[in-house]
Amino acid sequence: MHTEKNVFDNIFNTVMDLKGKTKDGLAARKDITIWCDRPELSVDLEYQGKEVPKAVYQVTEPQKAAILQWLASQKFPDGYCSNLSRCVDMNKITTTASMKTHDAHVIMQRLLPIALKEMLPEHVWSCITEISLLFQSICSSVLDAASLRRLQESVPILMCNLEKIMPPSFFNTMEHLIIHLPYEALTAGPVFYRWMYRFERFLGELKKKVTNKAHVEASICQAYLQQEISTFSSFYFELDVITRRKRPARNDDIGEDLYENVVSIFNYPGRGKGAATQRYILGGELQIAHTYILMNCPEISPFYHEFRASLSTFPENEIDALVDSDFVNWYKYQINSRGIVDPLLVSLAWGPSASAKVWRQYVINGYTYHTADYGQGRPTTNNGLCVPTIGYDNSETNFFGVGPAGDSGT
Repeated sequence: MHTEKNVFDNIFNTVMDLKGKTKDGLAARKDITIWCDRPELSVDLEYQGKEVPKAVYQVTEPQKAAILQWLASQKFPDGYCSNLSRCVDMNKITTTASMKTHDAHVIMQRLLPIALKEMLPEHVWSCITEISLLFQSICSSVLDAASLRRLQESVPILMCNLEKIMPPSFFNTMEHLIIHLPYEALTAGPVFYRWMYRFERFLGELKKKVTNKAHVEASICQAYLQQEISTFSSFYFELDVITRRKRPARNDDIGEDLYENVVSIFNYPGRGKGAATQRYILGGELQIAHTYILMNCPEISPFYHEFRASLSTFPENEIDALVDSDFVNWYKYQINSRGIVDPLLVSLAWGPSASAKVWRQYVINGYTYHTADYGQGRPTTNNGLCVPTIGYDNSETNFFGVGPAGDSGT
């Protein structure tokens, strides 16, 4: 955790040439002139100015502004990371103290290689990317022993390549600790069991309990005792009393079995959030909605397979087209001709109502999803969709996209 943060700070601040934070300055260049045979980084020992020539591992001022602007514009799902726009000061073209360890964790593993792809020479970018992939590999929830052994063998080469690029002042104890990380992960297991995040958060909670700085320990103890007493007392409250221990989560989806005697597809846990509006689903959109409901309802599965079996002489692509156009009418005919009186199956045959309620936010699976329009001015984005499909060759494919611009849930 701390190694990753320090390595990221040194790489990012040096590549971006951030004033007061970079590891490359006039003193570092003079040391290179005296001790190293690297003429591309050498300077006149009598030079007393503040600016030094740009190195191959540094970006230009326009590139620096573009990278920081790009970082500030990034949006992630709720709970993934903090608001990165607070970590950037575009007036001074630098980062702020708001960039915490977890922000560095996200940028190091997910954003840094993308941000520097077109800004640095290939050999510099590839070296930084390998470091990013190294941290990404050892921070994975599932570790592969063979991959870790290969990383352990390749890390010295990676560090050697980094030493060929960066000045000697770039390296401190934290950079050299990278060599030991694959072995540590191989020996101790996944890194998230040994991370300090939970302890740092707990220490932060203890700091909030300090109300008397003259007696820090006593202040923490008194606040902690009150919290323990209130938690113990909450076990004896009535079930309908909302306490800190029993209060629902922010993205609570109510739970299962919402209604009785309802088709399973309509009994999935979830709830709309915010004010609902009314809209009418007409024409082809209503046909598509009806077909989707029938194809994804377990109670209709026997009818669906029977309909496809009746079309076995057609090619697969034509069968799918016929399902979209004819299955609804065929199912309605079967319900009427067979005299089926099950109210659920009959209601499915008649189709959905053209009038529907619409929410711009919907809570489901422990997350709050919203429309693309609703998320325009928000620092997070929760409008991504993934639709798993099975192709004609029975191969599984996931299609990704963005939620609708207008309606979220009906």
